[in-house]
Amino acid sequence: MEEHDEILKQVVEHATSHNLRLLPDPAKIQAIVEIPAPQNKEGVRRFLRLVQYLSKFIPNLSQVDAPSDENILKSDVLFTGEYEQDKSFQELKRLCSTTPVLAFFDVKKPVEIECDASQGLGAVLMQEGRVIAYISRSLSESEKRYAQIEKEMLSIVFSTKKFHCYIFGKKTVIHNDHKPLEQIFKKPLLAAPLRIQKMMLKLQWYDIQVCYRKGKDMNISDDLSRAFLPVEHKTEEGDIVQDMICMISISKDKYSEIQDATKSELYYRTTPLEGTDLSPSQLLMGRRPRKTLPASKKVLGPDMHNSMNVKRHFDREKEKQKFYYDKRRGVKELPSLNDKCAVRMTPLPGSKEWKPGTIVKHIDKPSSYIVQRSDSENNRLYRRNRKHLRTSNTTASKDINRETTSDNFELDNLPIESRPSRKKQT
Repeated sequence: MEEHDEILKQVVEHATSHNLRLLPDPAKIQAIVEIPAPQNKEGVRRFLRLVQYLSKFIPNLSQVDAPSDENILKSDVLFTGEYEQDKSFQELKRLCSTTPVLAFFDVKKPVEIECDASQGLGAVLMQEGRVIAYISRSLSESEKRYAQIEKEMLSIVFSTKKFHCYIFGKKTVIHNDHKPLEQIFKKPLLAAPLRIQKMMLKLQWYDIQVCYRKGKDMNISDDLSRAFLPVEHKTEEGDIVQDMICMISISKDKYSEIQDATKSELYYRTTPLEGTDLSPSQLLMGRRPRKTLPASKKVLGPDMHNSMNVKRHFDREKEKQKFYYDKRRGVKELPSLNDKCAVRMTPLPGSKEWKPGTIVKHIDKPSSYIVQRSDSENNRLYRRNRKHLRTSNTTASKDINRETTSDNFELDNLPIESRPSRKKQT
C-alpha cells in the first residue's frame, strides 16, 4: 500500500510539473453538466438555490450569477432567457462541476447521500459538505404512477445503486425529505408494503441510516429531481432473486442440495388451505409463487384477499373442531364454586385419598381457588384448579377463622401450592 501511494504521488507531481490536470469522471458530473436550461423564473430560482448552497466554494459568485438574478429579484421583469443569462447559466454549471466545488472521494471521511423524487430522481454524494458526484434520471411510465412514498424509496435505491463503489462496506447516512421513510427503516421488513419491501431488499447490501431532512434544506437533490436527465428504462425483472443469491456464500452443489430438500416446503406453501382456496404464500405475499408445474402469467399475478374474512373463517373452523372434540371426549363445563363451599381435593402425590377442604377465595384466574384443608392441624392453604376439586355432600371442613375469610385476606403471606390451571374435565 505504501508503494502504491508513493507511485501515485510521483505521478501527480509529474503531471503538475507539466501543467496537466486530473479531470473528474464524466459520469460523476453528467447530471449537472447536462442539466436543462431553466424555462421560467421558478426554474432559475431553483438553480440559484443549488448554486447558493455551494457558494462558499465558488469564487466571485456575485459577478457570475448577476444576469440570472435580475429576473428573480425584479418581479416586473419578463423572463426571456437571453444570451447573457444563458452565458451565466453555462458558467455556473462549469463552476459546480469543477474544483473547488467538486472534490475527490476520501475513504477516511464520512459519507452522506442526499436524494429526492419529484418529476424525476436526483441525488448527490457528499463528504464534509463538498460534492463528490451528481446523478439524476427520469421516471418510467410505471414509476410515475407510484405513490410518493414509493418514489422517495426508489430515489434511495437509485442513489445507492449508482454510488455502490463509494458506500459498499461503509456506514452511510442518507437524507430524504419524506419523514415516514425514517420510521419504516426502524420497523421489521414485513411491516412495510410489498413494493417497498422489494426495494428494501435491494438495500440489504449496505450499512445505511435514513434520516429526515426538510425539503427547503435539500437544494441540490431537489433541483436535480426536477431538471433531470432523460434515461431509457429497462425492466428489472428478476433483480431481487439474482441479488439475494449472489449475497449467499454457497457452492452450486450445496445450493442444488438445499433446493431438493426444500421442494416439499414449496409444495406446502403453494397448496391451497381447506375452505379458503388460498395457499400460505398467497396469505403472506398476495400472490402465488412459481413452482415446477407450468402456470400462466395471469395465475402468478398479484391477487388481493380480505384478511379479516380469512381470519373469521379459521376462527369458525377452530370453534367447530373444539365442539366436536368436546362432544366426542365427553368434555363438559364445570360449575363455579362459592366461598366457604365444602369440597374434596385431588389426592396428593403418594396418596389415593381425596382430602376434605373448604373454599377460602376465588382468585383472579378463571378457575383457580384457594382451598383450606379441614383435616390439617395448621390449616394449610392450597391453590387448586377447578378440575382438582369435587363438591362434598357432607360437611368436610372445619369452620375457618373469620380473619382468613375477610375482605382483607392476603394470599401472598400464606404458603400456597400451585398446580397447572385447566378449566375442563374429561
